[in-house]
Amino acid sequence: MEHHFKIFGNGLWVRIYTLTDAEVKEMKVLTSNLNVSLEQIVFDDDLMGQLGLTSWADLKVDVSLIMTTVCERSKMEVSCKGKRLLKSGTLDLINPNYLFPLYELQEDSFIKKLNSNTLVFGEVLTGQIYRGRFDCEKFNVSKLSFSVLPFLNDLNISKVCYDNLELVSTSDQFITRSFFAFLSK
Repeated sequence: MEHHFKIFGNGLWVRIYTLTDAEVKEMKVLTSNLNVSLEQIVFDDDLMGQLGLTSWADLKVDVSLIMTTVCERSKMEVSCKGKRLLKSGTLDLINPNYLFPLYELQEDSFIKKLNSNTLVFGEVLTGQIYRGRFDCEKFNVSKLSFSVLPFLNDLNISKVCYDNLELVSTSDQFITRSFFAFLSK
């Protein structure tokens, strides 16, 4: 039977770009001379034009990742044939009051592997962050596992698996609340 896994709440859409030394230097000079933040430059087409680009979309993306923030507002649910089988908060992933962990967690080290001259920017999201599907005869909550990633002072879910198979998100329905950008060191 087909089951649906959804996460509603807060999240991040992160894009990673590798820049040349010259591009990094130009961005730093522009932020300093105009006294503006890096996200203002990245999301302003006129300022990107000063770097010789029409917009950030001209940059070649290395990685694009949508993550869910583990927080009180983010909720998970599993349903089958319109019947909800599980409704839980993402805070249950890390709740220290439980005698044993409810879900298997693996740390995602993707951010630690960033090279120098990497531009990281993205959007802070609200809405349906994730929707995946999986087939099984009978849902077993202990077969859910998550990859988590500390990023921007929060813990984020970067990957969801059921019975060791990664669930690929098929439908994201969210709005953007704000932007962020930084250069890796």
